[in-house]
Formats: sequence, structure tokens, C-alpha cells
Amino acid sequence: KRQGAEIREHAVVQGWKPSGNGVEVRTDSEVLHADRLIVTAGAWTSRLLTDLSIPLEVKRKVALWFDTPKDRYQFPDGKPTFFFDRPAGAFYGFPSIDGATVKLAEHTGGMIVENPDAPNRDEILDDLHNVIPFVRESLPHLTERRRHSVCFYTCTPDGHFIIDRHPEYPQVTIGAGFSGHGFKFTSGLGEALSDLALKGRTSQPIQFLSIAAGIDRLKSN
Repeated sequence: KRQGAEIREHAVVQGWKPSGNGVEVRTDSEVLHADRLIVTAGAWTSRLLTDLSIPLEVKRKVALWFDTPKDRYQFPDGKPTFFFDRPAGAFYGFPSIDGATVKLAEHTGGMIVENPDAPNRDEILDDLHNVIPFVRESLPHLTERRRHSVCFYTCTPDGHFIIDRHPEYPQVTIGAGFSGHGFKFTSGLGEALSDLALKGRTSQPIQFLSIAAGIDRLKSN
């Protein structure tokens, strides 16, 4: 906001279309016009980019919070973020921030989400199938499950992101398919997307993240 951004909270984007050299974006409450558009729509990307047929798969992922003793897994004591790669799956988590619970999740697996507007947000047995044995074996001091939260992974076939300009409308830039590991690259991805939108090019090494490169990899496999 300090840089002049206008934020529309809870606005549902229903679609967009080119308008001259710019774009028109239609929401549930208004129509916006802009010179440039960056589409970073997560699980709703395919809905807004139907013309490109980018192979994206949305997966339902569940994070779990477990009670922990106050003398275990505490962030102030230097306990690290962790990642375990096991035969049953890959698991990650964070030391206790609140002094009472540890957050963890399975990075692998996940149910396919057909409609991101209406996901199942209840905890189900499949959510726990691999996590509970992992906790018992690797984090035995964790006790009761306290709560859970459902989120989405929007995945490409090979897990690589898509960072590119629209092949037909260069005023539109796309950031998609972050496959559950995009957050740690936020600063670099943000710079690349900004460069592409404003300059049409970037010094960031993103050639392998183009739409065409992703399709070529898919064909070669």
C-alpha cells in the first residue's frame, strides 16, 4: 500500500480478456482495466487460463499440529525446521513457535481436488495414514493431535514452476504450478514476474520454467 498498491480483499475473479494493449479483469463486483496482468491464481489457475491447457493437478494437503512438552522441539532453544525423506513418504515440520504445539505435514501424496471452491476440509483417515507412523518413529515426544488445516498444492507433472508470459498476449504474465515448494523462492519469483510484466525480460535464470520448456519435458518423459 505504501507503494501505491490497491488491494481488493475477498474479490472473486471470474475471468479476464485482452483489451487493446492491456487487459480487462472481471470480478464478482466490478470490472478492472490495466496495462499488465500477472496471473498467480494457485488452484484456480486452470480456470483462468483455459486456452493454454497447462497440465496442472490440484492436491489436497493437510497440516497437523501436535502437542509437545515445553522442553522439546522449541524454537527458542534452537530446534530446526526439519524434513525427513522416508520410504513411506516425505515429511516436514517446524519447531514449536507457541511453546505448546509442533506443526508438520506430509509433502508427498495428497488427494486430487476436482473443485477448489468446495474441498473437503475435514480430517479424514487418509490424512493420517503415513503421518502417524512417522510421528511415532521419528518424533516420539509429540502427543495428541490438536488441530489440522487443509491447503492446496497446484502441481506440474515434474514439480517445476511455470514462469512465463502468455504466448498470445504478452501483456499477461503467468506464475503457476508451484507444487508445494514455491514459497521459499518468493523473492526471486516476484522479481522475475515483475521483470517480465514491466520489461518483457528478466535476468533471472528462468528459461527452463517457460510453458514451452515444461511441455517439452512432458513429451520427453
